[in-house]
Amino acid sequence: MNEATLRDFFLDRCTAEDLRNELYGTVGRGVDVTKFSITDMDAEFTVKAEHLVKICDAIIKGSLRPADLAVFGFCLQASESFQWDSNDPDGDLVADALEKWASQEINYPLTFNNVLRFKARLLGDPQELHQHGTS
Repeated sequence: MNEATLRDFFLDRCTAEDLRNELYGTVGRGVDVTKFSITDMDAEFTVKAEHLVKICDAIIKGSLRPADLAVFGFCLQASESFQWDSNDPDGDLVADALEKWASQEINYPLTFNNVLRFKARLLGDPQELHQHGTS
């Protein structure tokens, strides 16, 4: 994934389809290992909850898959270019969502219903997420 493409998606400079195309080849799997291919951006970008809402909206519209949240979660957390302030209420929402997206196997499954709930949480509505084994 090219970080600049993700930034451009956040800024409405490219489409969800462009972002989806960027995802191809980002994740490689080996024996007991997952590799992510990420092209760093040369500038910092502050991620806000509204940016993650755009990803949720693209999933709701069918342009991206719920499982794609895992890639976005990992890539954003691993990035030195994407920033958020977890001491700020908005940044705390971002940090919480990315943690859940990146570690869905131990947190909450990346289902369509949970995408709706993630979006609501990012907009300030404390929706309960469904854990593994629940609806």
